[in-house]
Amino acid sequence: MADSICFYCYHIFTAMNLPFLFFILTLGFCHAAFIDQTIEDYSVQTDVGSLKNEKYEAAKCICPKFPRPSDCSEVLANGHNVSGVYTIHPKSRAVDCDSLEVYCDMDTDGGGWTVIQRRGNFGNGENYFVKNWQTYKKGFGNINKEFWLGNDNIHAITNQNSYSVRIDLKRLNGEERFALYDTFYIDDEEQNYRLHIWEFSGTTNDAISNHHLSLFYTLDRPNYPTGRKEGDKMHKGGWWLNTYPSSNINGINRQKIQNKDGEMDSIVWSGFRYHESLTATQIAVRPKKFHA
Repeated sequence: MADSICFYCYHIFTAMNLPFLFFILTLGFCHAAFIDQTIEDYSVQTDVGSLKNEKYEAAKCICPKFPRPSDCSEVLANGHNVSGVYTIHPKSRAVDCDSLEVYCDMDTDGGGWTVIQRRGNFGNGENYFVKNWQTYKKGFGNINKEFWLGNDNIHAITNQNSYSVRIDLKRLNGEERFALYDTFYIDDEEQNYRLHIWEFSGTTNDAISNHHLSLFYTLDRPNYPTGRKEGDKMHKGGWWLNTYPSSNINGINRQKIQNKDGEMDSIVWSGFRYHESLTATQIAVRPKKFHA
């Protein structure tokens, strides 16, 4: 019953303390006369008279396609096409009614992207992404600026549907490129957030397909395939690392042109200025079957 209620109508009328709110709640869905019509068009009669359109200029009561959107593609389908922070409800958490605030990119390639990582020059210090396992598990940062959404959250989102991932990269000189992978998801914590990623395309080179099936790495929980720890001095930020990694965009944010030869602790993407710390990155996911 709850999912059938027109939440747009509900919130509008609740905010205004309108007498016929109870009619809507009892009915369980928006009256057909509301759909695609202004309040003035409907001219609802109440004890206080007809509602005036001045308070609802250009307002329309339209039932959302997804009353409890599970990702940003469903937020977009509900008519929200401006990038920003929205509340989603991952399907695996429906029983507990848990919600999650995420940043939705509605501008890139048709929009509908749920952003899971963003790096940039936000004044957080170069070691901001050098965190322990528990911090990467829960997530950290300012969702409007620089952040990691959290491995538990990324797992919940990417296992509720079939997702693609887009990784945007930016150099200090402003050059931008991206990598797109048709399939992306991660396992749960019991499996060390094992990475599943394949089918590359984009404007840069492929620097993460060879990390497929890698376990998530932090300094306090290295998870190298061989159990070795020689790479700890190089690999500072949490990432899916293997014996011969070719990317680490959760590394140290040096905001400078040249790394030392072979240095992998900066924000690096092999093949796109490998010895240069990138200035900005964004990782975002969207369902494979998305249609703008």
